[in-house]
Amino acid sequence: MNQNIILFVLLLFSFRIFAEVPEKVSFQAIVRDGQNNLVTIRSIEMKISILQGSSNGNVVYAETQTPTTNINGLVSFEIGTGVLVLGNFESINWSNGPYFIKTETDTDGGNKYTISGTSQLISVPYAIHAKTVDNITETDPGFKSSVAGSITAANVNDWNNKLSNEIDGSTTNEIQALSIRHDTIFLSQGGFAKLPPRFDGNYNSLTNAPVKLSAFSNDVGYLTTEVDGSITNEIQTLRIGHDTIFLSNGGFVKLPPGFDGKFTSLTSVPVNLDIDSTNDFDGQYSSLSGKPTRLSAFSNDVGYLTTEVDGSITNEIQTLRIGHDTIFLSNGGFVKLPPGFDGKFTSLTSVPVNLDIDSTNDFDGQYSSLSGKPTRLSAFSNDVGYLTAEVDGSITNEIQSLSIAGTVISLSNGGSSVTLPASTLSLDGAYDNGRTITADAGAVTVAGTDGFVSTGATGIGAIPTTGAGTRMMWYPRRAAFRAGGINGVQWDDANIGDYSFASGNNNIANGAYSTAFGLINTASGFGSTSFGNSTTASGDGSVSMGEGSLASGANSTAMGFRTLASGIVSTAMGQGTTASGAYSVAMGNVTVASGPGSTSLGDDTDATGATSIATGFRTLASGIVSTAMGQTTTAGGSYSTAMGINTTANGTASTAMGFGTTADGDYSTAMGVNVSTNHKTGSFIIGDTSPTTANCDVNNQVMMRFNGGYKLYSNGACTIGTELVSGGNAWAAISDSTKKENFIPADGDYFLTSLSKLKLGSWNYKSQNPKDFRHYGPMAQEIFHYFGNDGMGKIGCDTLLNSSDMDGIMMICLKALEERTNQLQNKTRELEKANQRLEELEKRVADIENRIKNIVVEK
Repeated sequence: MNQNIILFVLLLFSFRIFAEVPEKVSFQAIVRDGQNNLVTIRSIEMKISILQGSSNGNVVYAETQTPTTNINGLVSFEIGTGVLVLGNFESINWSNGPYFIKTETDTDGGNKYTISGTSQLISVPYAIHAKTVDNITETDPGFKSSVAGSITAANVNDWNNKLSNEIDGSTTNEIQALSIRHDTIFLSQGGFAKLPPRFDGNYNSLTNAPVKLSAFSNDVGYLTTEVDGSITNEIQTLRIGHDTIFLSNGGFVKLPPGFDGKFTSLTSVPVNLDIDSTNDFDGQYSSLSGKPTRLSAFSNDVGYLTTEVDGSITNEIQTLRIGHDTIFLSNGGFVKLPPGFDGKFTSLTSVPVNLDIDSTNDFDGQYSSLSGKPTRLSAFSNDVGYLTAEVDGSITNEIQSLSIAGTVISLSNGGSSVTLPASTLSLDGAYDNGRTITADAGAVTVAGTDGFVSTGATGIGAIPTTGAGTRMMWYPRRAAFRAGGINGVQWDDANIGDYSFASGNNNIANGAYSTAFGLINTASGFGSTSFGNSTTASGDGSVSMGEGSLASGANSTAMGFRTLASGIVSTAMGQGTTASGAYSVAMGNVTVASGPGSTSLGDDTDATGATSIATGFRTLASGIVSTAMGQTTTAGGSYSTAMGINTTANGTASTAMGFGTTADGDYSTAMGVNVSTNHKTGSFIIGDTSPTTANCDVNNQVMMRFNGGYKLYSNGACTIGTELVSGGNAWAAISDSTKKENFIPADGDYFLTSLSKLKLGSWNYKSQNPKDFRHYGPMAQEIFHYFGNDGMGKIGCDTLLNSSDMDGIMMICLKALEERTNQLQNKTRELEKANQRLEELEKRVADIENRIKNIVVEK
């Protein structure tokens, strides 16, 4: 038992201050062991002590409790209701504090406690002390005896105003309050965190739910407590990551490095292994040494008899061959030996008395051993100088062949014959009654065109042999076949499946209709196939191949090096791949496809979501129907897609592509480099290679960042459109004169007259709130009515306004106004001149009138 028990304690105190109910303190704790694992569904014992004065003070009260942890490791009980050890809970004088609570725990339910901690009771338990108020008619003695008894109203006022101003110069370190709304937690002064979405607590909303459930519900019928007294022998699961195998409850082992495929990395290489090209034979006759010095001048068939010369093909030289009890001629024909001869010389009868049966004076085949050798030999060698054609005109003195008919052996061209004596020994007697054939002097051969048959009946008969050995075995009882070698009981009856096949070394095919061949392979599933080295096909209809591969799912396939296909109809290929989800596919290096219908390809990719796809290097597709591709991308949202490098798509139906992009808002899209939808629903953001991260700031927003500006074209030649230049703050229409044609001057007066007819004013769109969204401007129908045709073609339409066209209308009107202004100015100047002349005339008239008056006066 690990003595390092960790307790995460939450004290929730409730107080009963009615006379008939004793005081109690509610207590809850979550119990974990030294490996930080929850201690669940276990009866434990806890000792609770109340200490006075300090964490090492006197114990004024102690009790024991024996609660049972639930599936979350939680225990709940009330302090004051346990088995009393010391003191009286109701008599504790809480005003004589401070008090501390000490917890000791034995997770095995005994009294071997481990101290998990001591903490001070700050204020909540003192609510019990408030009970004394019911029995006091004068001033509270507890209050009067404390330092609070001297607090005055002035003191309270001073305290209220104490922190009315900032005292440390910072407003960022204030205490804040948390609030929650829907799926988001907010801080009172700004900032928020979005909770993981979507699980509604309904079992039917779960993915990968078991298809077959036990009839037991909750904990009924199951083991809910530790039964053997040890938590170190529980069932664990294995997981492999690259070259390391891990246990689920801790512990790992690193696999030895694999062979790198280099010849120089091999050990125990034969010292005489030929690894260079020195003295290698090139296949040329001229490269041979020790060649004959005298060769025939004839080559190929030149000079030899290559056609029939005597008109008969029945008298050619033939060779004899024997197969079991039959002698064959090379050009056809055979004779079957009579049965019974055991092949032993001693069994022969009528043996010639002068037959040479010892090695005395035997000829050793050497020319030098001959006696009476010719004294004059031809210098010819091979065929040179020898007879190669018929030379004496007779074909009756040729070499003959033997034939046998029944017990008579005859020469081919007639002549003498010999009759073999009958034997009294039968074939069964010669070969152990037909059960054992010893072939130490040569292989047993079954020749002919019709082969052989070995029959039997399934379910009947004994196994031919058991145990270790090298053999080929047909087992009719199982209708099974074995060939190769084993070192144990691999081919005993218990390890042979009906209609199974196994060959090679130490292979087991114990599933019905299974096949295993290679080295140390096992096919235990119904109709399974296992071949290669140390592979296992345990699922029905499964196939394993390669080295160390396991196909345990029904109709699964595992191939390559140490692959695992455990899901039904799953496929794992490559090295260290795992296809554990139903209908899943894992291919490449250390890939995992654990979601049903998932696909994982590449290197160290994980497809854990249902029908998800992960490809590339270290990608993760954990959302339902999600896709992650590229390098270190994550598609965590349902129906999400992440591609590129270091991209994340955690929102529902979100898409992140490029480098370092994040689409964490539902239905959002992030593209480019270093951009984020910032948890904003329905948002879209695309960015350039700027190093800082750009974020959307409201839902359903489109945001773009391009330091080099924007160009939008509306034709295929990229000559018509609009631009937003780098650093600009407004769109500019392409208005290059070299890209324009068909110029027609405008009638400015018509434009001014038409402009005056427009019904201008303010308005709002029907879908918008008029209090929040009002606009100024003309109607497209009126603009199109007055300015929609220039005499050559159509301009705009009656539902849309083109800002460039509106600018053109305004410019034409301004030009017309300027022309009118010039005209008015010219007329004004003319009027000014006329006025000036009129003023001069008036002065002259006035002068004349004055003179006339003066003349009249003089007269």
